[in-house]
Amino acid sequence: IGLYYGQTYFGPEAKADVEQMIRKILATYKARLQTNDWLTSSTQKQALKKLDAITLKIGYPDKLSDLYDQIQVSSEKSLYENIIAANQT
Repeated sequence: IGLYYGQTYFGPEAKADVEQMIRKILATYKARLQTNDWLTSSTQKQALKKLDAITLKIGYPDKLSDLYDQIQVSSEKSLYENIIAANQT
C-alpha cells in the first residue's frame, strides 16, 4: 500500500527534488567537516566515514520487495484468509 500511496501523492518528480536537497545538505556537511579546525583528525575521519555510509531512503521504495511478488491476494477470500495465506508465504 505504501508504494502505491507514495507514487500517487509523492510522485517521482517530488522524490527526485527531495533527493537532490538531501544530497546538497550532505555535501555541505562534508565540506564543513573537511574544513573544521576543532575536531581531532581521527574524529574527523570517523565523521566523514559515517556521513559516507548514509543510505538515502526517500518516500517509497523504487520497487516492491521480491517477497511481495510471491503473495497472492484473492478477491474471493476474506481479509483474514488473505492474511493467513500471506503469512504462509
